[in-house]
Amino acid sequence: MLHDDETYDFDALPAHVQARFLKKKRRSSSFAGATKDNNPAAADKAQTRRASILESRKNTLRARALHAEKVRSRCSRDSHEALAARLTALQKSLSQAQKSRNAILAKTAAACASEVAKAKHIAQEMKVKREEEAQALKNGMEDRLMEAEKRRLELQRSRRNSRRGRGSTSSIKADAENLETLRGEQKKRTEAEAVIAIQRAYRLNRNRLIVKRFMELGLTIESVRDTPFDEITATMGEERVQKATSRLLQLCGLLQVTKGVPTAQEDVIDTEKACRIFLSTYVILGHPSEVLSNDGQDEKALITKSKDLLCAFESWVSSTSPINSYCGSSYLRESLVLAWDLFSTAFSSWKERDSRHLLDLLVKTYTELDLIIYKMKDDLDAVSMDYKEGIREQQLTLLVRIRQLAGDRTRPMIKKAVIAARKARFPKKQDHIPRGSVTETPETSTAPLPVATEHDQSAHSRAPEPRAATEGPLLMGLSNREIVHELALDKGFRLKPRKKSQLEEMVEAQAKRAFYDIMRQGIEKGDIEAWIPQMAQAIREKLLRLFEPTHSLYKVIESAFDIPLIRQQCRVGSYDYSKLFSWVLSLLPKICSPARDLVVQQLIQYDGDQLSQLDKLLDVLDLLILDQANFTLMQSAPILIPQAIPYERRTFASELESGKTSLTKTRNWIAKAREEKIAESVNRDPERENIQANLPSAESVYNHGFLSLTISLDELNSEEVPETFHLDIERLNGYRDSVRKIVLSSAAVLTVKNLLRRDVRQPWKSLKENVVLLMDKDYKVDPTKLISFLQETTALPPTVQTHLKSALTRITSAAHTDPVVRLIFNRLRNFIAVRLDAQGSRQRVKLASAVSETLSSYGMEEQIEDVSELLESVERLAGYNRVTYQEWYDRILEELGRGVANAA
Repeated sequence: MLHDDETYDFDALPAHVQARFLKKKRRSSSFAGATKDNNPAAADKAQTRRASILESRKNTLRARALHAEKVRSRCSRDSHEALAARLTALQKSLSQAQKSRNAILAKTAAACASEVAKAKHIAQEMKVKREEEAQALKNGMEDRLMEAEKRRLELQRSRRNSRRGRGSTSSIKADAENLETLRGEQKKRTEAEAVIAIQRAYRLNRNRLIVKRFMELGLTIESVRDTPFDEITATMGEERVQKATSRLLQLCGLLQVTKGVPTAQEDVIDTEKACRIFLSTYVILGHPSEVLSNDGQDEKALITKSKDLLCAFESWVSSTSPINSYCGSSYLRESLVLAWDLFSTAFSSWKERDSRHLLDLLVKTYTELDLIIYKMKDDLDAVSMDYKEGIREQQLTLLVRIRQLAGDRTRPMIKKAVIAARKARFPKKQDHIPRGSVTETPETSTAPLPVATEHDQSAHSRAPEPRAATEGPLLMGLSNREIVHELALDKGFRLKPRKKSQLEEMVEAQAKRAFYDIMRQGIEKGDIEAWIPQMAQAIREKLLRLFEPTHSLYKVIESAFDIPLIRQQCRVGSYDYSKLFSWVLSLLPKICSPARDLVVQQLIQYDGDQLSQLDKLLDVLDLLILDQANFTLMQSAPILIPQAIPYERRTFASELESGKTSLTKTRNWIAKAREEKIAESVNRDPERENIQANLPSAESVYNHGFLSLTISLDELNSEEVPETFHLDIERLNGYRDSVRKIVLSSAAVLTVKNLLRRDVRQPWKSLKENVVLLMDKDYKVDPTKLISFLQETTALPPTVQTHLKSALTRITSAAHTDPVVRLIFNRLRNFIAVRLDAQGSRQRVKLASAVSETLSSYGMEEQIEDVSELLESVERLAGYNRVTYQEWYDRILEELGRGVANAA
């Protein structure tokens, strides 16, 4: 081996070794010279490459070290204790899973065992039945063979007797021996066999009579269809029909009766109930329109199951004969039992749904009657008390029917429905009674309107104009007659600010802005004498309107707003109007009503300039004046309402005398209504034999004309409104708007239900609300938006979408000619006409209790509340107007009646 510190002879080396060393030396020297002298950039590049290689190797080593650390930590974590704990937890989870699996298997096995036991029980019963039938057939066959043998022996004996004269002695002896043998066999019969034979004969005769008596009833689908519904219903309830049916159901195995057992098993069917269910199949198929109020899927399934049951029953009846002891074929009996089970299930489902719908209708009817009583709680006259008594009696009847359907749930159900109905119909209103007002009794309060006493009425004198009548803003532009009229029709009537058009609001806003800009410029220039006293005067007048002169705050406000003193201080420049403004703001929370607390607080906390706050203050004071006027009106209502009819009569009579109004339009209106009613009478009596007897009464003519004003799909022509309804033009327009909304929305909902094959009696409130929401001012509905709503809530086939779009377009565009709209409108008009023509409290109560049921049958289940509100308002207006102007109506009708009588 060679070492670095040794000396050796280079030439002594072999040639190939010398060449290798020379080659290596040459390469290194050339590389160093090129790097050092020729290409410095290459050296930098090599250095950079070396550094990147070193960095990559460092990273690799670092990653390997990190991996090794992870492996070491994992090994330390996976020690024997950790592994043991993990294995223990795994064993626990496996044992728990095994327990759950065993429990599920045990439960499944128990369920299967019960099903198997049930199937075995059924199979055992079928086996016993078949053995009994086979034994019965065997016994019957033996009896018939015995009878045949007896007849054969008797026949042989008769033949031998006929040949006895020429026969031998041996033949006679043989016959005698055979006869003795037969008698011996008969004597050998035991007493048990005799009993069995007697029982068999009894059962055969009994079964024959059961089948015969049911067949004698003559119940077939054709006979039931030919018999009127009321008559066939009475026939089905007869005792003989029920008795014959129950015995036949027992014979065919559809009815099991447990006697002497206090609690029957679950599979035991009540006899009377089963008979009614079975007999209902004949009524369903004979009179489907009377029994089934709809043709939905449940009703169609019920009709199909009824047909299957009767077909199976008739097949079984036809198979009864003496051979099977009138028990019918076992196979047909099994088919009959299966058909009975299917029909019972379908019948129970239909009845449950129908009972639920009936219960909802009864509860709605009860709540509607409760709302009537609640609204009439302050009416103490004889007619109202009689009406309320009749309503309470009807409520008791409804309560009994509801209890039969709902049981113990009746009381909470009724309570919840009544509370919800009252909240919906009479929502809680905000308290608008001013805090600064002194609550006075009706006897001590000052009436805001001229109302005459009985002595004044007899003298036709007028009361002096009160303070409120001279203040236009307080009455919001309404006259005394209009206020009394509104109070008589609505005890809760309250004054409201007049609605302003968009143009009026824009002009008012511009005028206010210009006024306050001028006022701001004047105050900035120091001319407060021209503006501050006017501002104080306006606030003073509005505040004084809130109190009577005898009120304590009245004098406080007068002294605080001393206008001459304020003007004098403004002249010398010593008046601080901000203090007065702050005092007014501090006074408002003490005198405003609770409903205005939020508005007053917003005014106090307003951070704008004082002139803008002044504008808002004047608006708030207007609201307080309105609350004070309504408070005064509320106190005066108990005095004004009883005197409303005499006051309005006297006012109308004075207008007729002065020539301010006439009865021309009223006469034309009554004449047209009378002609239409006479035309109806002529149509009923084309030969005119009893034309005088068929002439319409005054009340029927009035009701007919009143309906033409209120219930219509056309726009109201104010030029044709009778003079007696001039105060109700806005109300009549509201009635017609409500009618259009009810009729068109009902037609749309009914069309959707029919196209989707849904029960028209079942409410679909979300659809009705969506239809009303999509209606524009012309009462048109966008079919696309409604279809998108239906697609989100129910399955809607493409073909139904096309039909629905065309139907909705037709309903909204051609409402007067659409058959569905005309149908709904005629039903609504006739419904209201019947209510207006009702005579006496008993008939009115009867009709009021049938509102929900009648509207539901009309397909207007969703409109019950809207129709009830419309009907209530229409009835109130009709009664009030009829009583108020009866004198003039009767006079016109008498003149028209003489003309008609002379023409007749």
